[in-house]
Amino acid sequence: GWYYYAKAFYEFSIKKNYSNALKTQKMCLEALLKIPQDGEYFSGFYSALLGIYNNAIGNFEVGKKLLSRALVVTKEYNNLWQLWILGNLSWLSFIKGDLQKANELNEQRIAIAMHFNSTNGIYLGLTTKGFYLYQDGNYEGSLKFYQESLENRKQHGDALQIFWGYFRIFYFNYSRYKVTKNKAFMNQAEQEFTDLQKLSVRYSENKTIVNYSNYAEALILKHGNFKKKGKAVVKFEKLLEIYPNNLRISLELLELLFEDVLLSEDQDTINQIDELMENVGKIPLRNNPQAVVGFISQQIFIAKYKYYIKGDLALAFDILINTKDQINRYKLDNLTIELDTERQILEKEITKWDNLNTSVKERIKDSEFGKYIHEAMKMVEKHRSV
Repeated sequence: GWYYYAKAFYEFSIKKNYSNALKTQKMCLEALLKIPQDGEYFSGFYSALLGIYNNAIGNFEVGKKLLSRALVVTKEYNNLWQLWILGNLSWLSFIKGDLQKANELNEQRIAIAMHFNSTNGIYLGLTTKGFYLYQDGNYEGSLKFYQESLENRKQHGDALQIFWGYFRIFYFNYSRYKVTKNKAFMNQAEQEFTDLQKLSVRYSENKTIVNYSNYAEALILKHGNFKKKGKAVVKFEKLLEIYPNNLRISLELLELLFEDVLLSEDQDTINQIDELMENVGKIPLRNNPQAVVGFISQQIFIAKYKYYIKGDLALAFDILINTKDQINRYKLDNLTIELDTERQILEKEITKWDNLNTSVKERIKDSEFGKYIHEAMKMVEKHRSV
């Protein structure tokens, strides 16, 4: 049984072969059931892993049942694994559109983490609570828990965890600035950026810290003068070489490039936009919950681009319909409703461009496409990992 457990973990974590991990973990549970007296316990306990592996291939309903089974066992034996299981169940509730249930499960996670004095569990619970409050529009409460989770990491976490704590608060203020245009939020984001810079210098060997510090700097430069915007473009381009499938970075760069087209209508910039949009469209659908919801926002964004900028209503419809077909098997009703809503919006706007030879600049102005990039950023933020 333990051999199969180790092999399944290797297939999942190292080789990323989720189907093999699933098969091997099933063999693990079958072997564990044969253990005298404790077999049923061990089988129930390690069904949590089988639940995670099912989630990884998109079998969310099966994953939920297995995780729920494991939760019963871990509660009965008062085991610390409850934290991990509750976290996964909470996330599944969130992507199903049940924020209240997601909150309830996360509150249970926090309570158990405090009971076991698990600093990492407390940190994850506080961070998730901050994220859920943000989704619910409680920004003051959200920031409070982000700050609490940062203090937790400053006392108990490693360098990268501390960095993410600072980055989360930086991005909170940056996001609030983008929505409200209140300069006070940008000023606060700039202050938080100084902490990110210090960590980047101190831990220069950690490429993740360095790269995301550069990302934070690019976000600030993006809202500066023309010269700063140019520096932001270069930074985003370099980051995309490192993280080619990062939708958020792609959208930030696209927003700058569209601004540039509105000023100059430079053909090289137009070609760069088209190439970037093509690359965004090639980001594959992976089957884990976070990737599925990210894929939806990505495809909605591409469909809007094809319609509002390229004037191709038929292709926009095809993208939305094909996307719905791809995710129907995951039974994420809230996401299929979101796709249907977007399709209905396009159906009401069957006003294809009268003249597709109209300049790109004029089409962008007429379509106000910048607001769709902003909406796409909000969708990416809504569905990002907690």
